[in-house]
Amino acid sequence: MENCDEVKTMASKITPQSLKVTSAILGDRMYRIMDFPREAALEFGPNALSKGVAYRIVTEMTSGLFPYRGLINKGTKWSPYTAPVGVYLKPRPTGGYWIRISYPHNKKERAMYALDQAKDWKVAALDREHPTEQFIDLHVTETTGDAFMPPIRYGDDYLNKAIKLAFRLKGAPFEAYGQRLEAMAVDRSRRTGGVNNKNNSKRGLLNNETMSPTKSVTYSDAGELELCLIVKDAPGSAYPMFPGEPDKALMVFPMGMPFKIVPEQLVEATDLVNEAIADSSDTPTIPGTEDDD
Repeated sequence: MENCDEVKTMASKITPQSLKVTSAILGDRMYRIMDFPREAALEFGPNALSKGVAYRIVTEMTSGLFPYRGLINKGTKWSPYTAPVGVYLKPRPTGGYWIRISYPHNKKERAMYALDQAKDWKVAALDREHPTEQFIDLHVTETTGDAFMPPIRYGDDYLNKAIKLAFRLKGAPFEAYGQRLEAMAVDRSRRTGGVNNKNNSKRGLLNNETMSPTKSVTYSDAGELELCLIVKDAPGSAYPMFPGEPDKALMVFPMGMPFKIVPEQLVEATDLVNEAIADSSDTPTIPGTEDDD
């Protein structure tokens, strides 16, 4: 299996970033800060951007930090005068994407989304510029305890099996990722919201047989994992995606940015999943399972 030429092209068009981790608290949420990869966004759209990132945009007309907000789908009413500040993408009928930007609407928002809101998170924490708990979602905290081994069952869907197997292979205590899950809660203003998110996530991984794409991204983010979905024609397909190139495949990166795939290092998971199913046969469920959305 070979990497798609399109993915290599996209990676070459994304602006290299500094190794220094910068972030900004915009509204009630923390974002990583990156330079805006305009060319890649025009061509590859959401595969080049991430919703966890606020992009640094500097032009002759404006400058600031603009979170990526998502796609403007056909038929959606959207106005830069009412939409939250940020970068949006609109699919072009002929291919590629238009970039739409909602700029700050008033003096308060101009200050909130200003370039100087980007901080080196380590320095900001040490200087007590922000409470340190606001930065816990930037790294996994090392801790001790029993390895978190979520059970895998025959009825689990493929996302459930893949994500839970990844956690099992890591062999880390669940609390190593607990703080990240707390920080990722939608309502960051309430401490209980973060705790509930952590506890519900743990119950879901222990009990649920299905996993939504949204939850797979959440668990991957918390567990320092990256996702790639590969779609390839079945042998002898009557209507191939890429005529004359039977080994060519589509690659989708659900978390936004592409990453390097080394074919020789790929591990087919069937045997590992079957071993985990055998090990999990007597694992009980715990009450209070959340509904996976």
